[in-house]
Amino acid sequence: MFSKAIAILCYTILLIETFTSAQLIGIDTGSQFFKVALVKPGSPFQIVTNVHSKRKTETILGFEDAERRFGGDAVTLASRRPKQAISFVPRLLGRSIKHKTVESFSSQYLPFGIDLDDSRGTVNLTAIGGGNTAQKDISLSPEEAMAMILTHAKSNADRFSGGKVTDAVLTVPSYFTVSERDSMRDAAHIAGLKVLSLIEENTAAALQYGISRIFPNETHTVLIYNMGASSTQVSIFDFTTYVMK
Repeated sequence: MFSKAIAILCYTILLIETFTSAQLIGIDTGSQFFKVALVKPGSPFQIVTNVHSKRKTETILGFEDAERRFGGDAVTLASRRPKQAISFVPRLLGRSIKHKTVESFSSQYLPFGIDLDDSRGTVNLTAIGGGNTAQKDISLSPEEAMAMILTHAKSNADRFSGGKVTDAVLTVPSYFTVSERDSMRDAAHIAGLKVLSLIEENTAAALQYGISRIFPNETHTVLIYNMGASSTQVSIFDFTTYVMK
């Protein structure tokens, strides 16, 4: 599977002329990991490394002693106090508690609290305190949890670039509904990011495949098979070359 994080940045290159003075990031928002890539004027795009010098970061959020934990630190916390870490956040956005994915996750994978938000009809997430600390329960919406993860992604990009990044392109699964896409946009807005576009994961992979290739005098058909941590997506794309004046 082609790196979607790189593919997103190929897409941002198409937008860079409009934002010549800005730095842009592409965020590949996966169920278990996310990647961030950076484009800025006068420099080729780069994959952003996190504080552990890794190119991908676990999509997990933890709370311990009134402090937030991200990535590997949150994974370590989850191994000790699983109820204080929230995971699979991108796949909980904009969904009701009776959604098949939410029911499956909550019964098999999610040790933290998950219940219905009556005011919105969507889920509410709770990092459950206790254990050896006086940690209180922390309840938040999936948009708030996703915003915290995106804020962490943004801070990694800021540190890596030596500046401040506000413009972003984000991936979403092809099956995301309008409400789920809107929830991702809301999360990015809370995180202080301006979403230039949402791009489907398989479309991003197809773009990365075709952007540097030429298909003379024929149509080239490609099957993109994307087996992720929580779903499998399959798409078929036709590539061709045409002459422009």
